Amino acid sequence: YKESAKLALQAGDRLQAAKALANGARVLLRANQLDATRELLEEARAELRPVEAMHDKVYALIHISRTYERLAQLDDGQRSDIRDAYLALEKASTLAEALQDDRALAYARGNLAELYEVDGRFKEALVLTREAIAAAERAGAYESLYRWHWQTGRILWAEGDSHDALDAYRRAVAILQITRQETAYSYSREDNSFEGSVGLVYQDLVDGLLRVAERSSNDDTSNRLLLEARDTVEMLKAAGLARGGSLENAIVVDDEKILNPEGLRFQDEFVRHKILDAIGDLSLIGYPILGHVRAFKAGHEVNHQLVEKILDTPDSWQLLEFSEDDVKAALQMAPAFATDLAFSKA
Repeated sequence: YKESAKLALQAGDRLQAAKALANGARVLLRANQLDATRELLEEARAELRPVEAMHDKVYALIHISRTYERLAQLDDGQRSDIRDAYLALEKASTLAEALQDDRALAYARGNLAELYEVDGRFKEALVLTREAIAAAERAGAYESLYRWHWQTGRILWAEGDSHDALDAYRRAVAILQITRQETAYSYSREDNSFEGSVGLVYQDLVDGLLRVAERSSNDDTSNRLLLEARDTVEMLKAAGLARGGSLENAIVVDDEKILNPEGLRFQDEFVRHKILDAIGDLSLIGYPILGHVRAFKAGHEVNHQLVEKILDTPDSWQLLEFSEDDVKAALQMAPAFATDLAFSKA
């Protein structure tokens, strides 16, 4: 890539030199050579500065910003890398707007919004994401439009607006159902995994539906959301994006019956599942709990609320220290079913 950049400069083509250097920086990043990546990115930016405003310059800036963002992720969120990613995207956004290039503007504003989202600045992120949606719609850029609806869903969910977040996720999935082939092609040209990234859109919708269904006090609403979640999983499978889930490692329930040919492995398998969920969720406290847990229609959401409540009320519990012999004695007192649950090969 350095040789390509050298040849481009000899030919007086700063834009091609900048592209070569930016691509070389991405290779260095994959090799975890972080300082060398920064040096090449700075060289690429220096070559881009005198280049006149044009479509390719906008996309080169976006490419550079994405590399800075990944660099920050690998290097404990270096603020200088995040700042440089912001600066590159702001420049790309300004140029795209001046060129009246809505497709490029959608990518510039959308990626800038993602930086704000990661930084927890959700209001700014939402404004920029909606601008990206408007630009993508004007340009007919459906290969990116789903991304900005998905991003809207994530931001709204983080702000606690689950209703509008689900609607945004639904729009993202609907667009993917129509444009999946075009979107897959756009991913083939980028350093991304189509299955990994697009599959997350469906998964976020399913996860949101299940969480809202779990919180709902209305059985009809809960059942409707659960059916929608099941249908979304089927769409995910039909798109060839579902990985790892099957009748071999999950219990699948239809409207009225269990679909696994062998049925349940234990009569109380659903209860056991809830117990394991509770054990895992309560372990987030960081200490084993000496206590008795009673739960009605429990789930991850309720369990996490209990963890938060416990941690927020330190006067309601105390830390105790035990010797190794005390721990052994306590384990011997554990009920028999706990051993069966932990060590059953079924």
